[in-house]
Formats: sequence, C-alpha cells, structure tokens
Amino acid sequence: MELLFIILEEWILFQSIFGKSKKYWIEIFNPIKNIRNVIQHNREGVANQLEIKEVVLQCEKIINLIEKYFGGNKYAN
Repeated sequence: MELLFIILEEWILFQSIFGKSKKYWIEIFNPIKNIRNVIQHNREGVANQLEIKEVVLQCEKIINLIEKYFGGNKYAN
C-alpha cells in the first residue's frame, strides 16, 4: 500500500500526527489493505461484514487523528 509506505518512510513527519509506533500502524493498515484489494479486484463475498466494519472504524480513527492534528479543519492547507 503506497500510503503506508510513504508514512513509514517519512515517519519523522507523520509521528506527531499518528503517534504510537510504526508497528502499530502496520497492524492497522494491513486489514485496510486487504479490504481495499477485495474491492479493487471486485471479489465480492471474500470479506465479511465484520471485517469491513472494522476497517471503516480504523479509517475513521485515522481521519480523526488527521483532523485533530490540523485543529479540526478538514480542509487545512
């Protein structure tokens, strides 16, 4: 996943946004990557609703951390 690669390669820039460790975020992004691949390759039925719900929650967590970092401004430059 390109986004995770960028975050990990530039961790010094992203650590203040995401906190925690690189290992933690690898574990968070792996299920996101798996669901993304299921959707991208149109493999319906491979992921169950519980997995999808968990990924949505993790994505919301990431979005909230980014918004919090930028002071709640969704459109920060």
